[in-house]
Parts: sequence; C-alpha cells; structure tokens
Amino acid sequence: KGQGVPMDTPADQRPMYGYMSNGKVPPEQETVHSAGYGTIVVKMKPDVRKRATMSMGDSWQGSSNDAFATSPGEEMSHNSITPTGLLNVGVDSLDSYENFNNKYQAYIEAQVHGGIAPTDIESVQFKGEPPEAVRRKMEQLKIPWSSY
Repeated sequence: KGQGVPMDTPADQRPMYGYMSNGKVPPEQETVHSAGYGTIVVKMKPDVRKRATMSMGDSWQGSSNDAFATSPGEEMSHNSITPTGLLNVGVDSLDSYENFNNKYQAYIEAQVHGGIAPTDIESVQFKGEPPEAVRRKMEQLKIPWSSY
C-alpha cells in the first residue's frame, strides 16, 4: 500500500529495505539506531538512489496508519516524516540530516526498487572479521570490504 506495489508482486520484485545514512557517523554508532537491520554496513553506489524511496521512520507503520508516505530518494518531502517526529524534536527543515537523526534518534529507511545486484554495491563493512568464505566471495565479486 505505502510503496504503490501491488499485493501480488513477486517477492524478488518487491523493494529491499535498509537503513539510510549520510556516512558521517561511524558504523558502531549507526547500529544503535538501525539494530533491526544487523551489523553489516552495505554502502550502495550513488546511482541506486535514483530508484529508491525513503521515509524518516518505519515505512510500514507510516503507510499502515496513513501518517506519512515514502518520497523519491532524490526528493525527500515533509510528507515522508512521521508527524510526531517533527513535533517532538522541533525540526524545521529537511536540510539537516544530523538535526533529525540526533534529536529524533530514529532512522531514515531506504527502500530500493528493482532489486540489488553486486554491481550496485560500492563497499561492505563487517563488525569484526568475516568468515573466509565471505572474504573469498567479496573478492570474487570485486566488492571492497573492511572491518570496523
């Protein structure tokens, strides 16, 4: 309903959900807000934003109670912010990610449409050293990775 995706859309064609970051906050701090997404940080290439939508808060919750909807990834709108989030923190503008994230202590959710391929990934960060099989796969796919 909130994504404009018909209910009978096959699973592999549905949006992939993740946590949006501006990249300035260290992963170990970001995961405080994004714990539901896990501890692996996947940085997507910039052009993926063209086929993504975003919401400041949980998109399912926002669309379920008609409180807010998602916005195109390149055109965030006030319609994509939970109203209580704005009222509680006094955010006046969408210009400041830090203002929203630091005061609201919530996450910005990204929904990538059209699937995600290894060629869409810019880099991956793992909490600790990943298993040997994962390291080999990252090298095979030519995806840069690191540990934090």
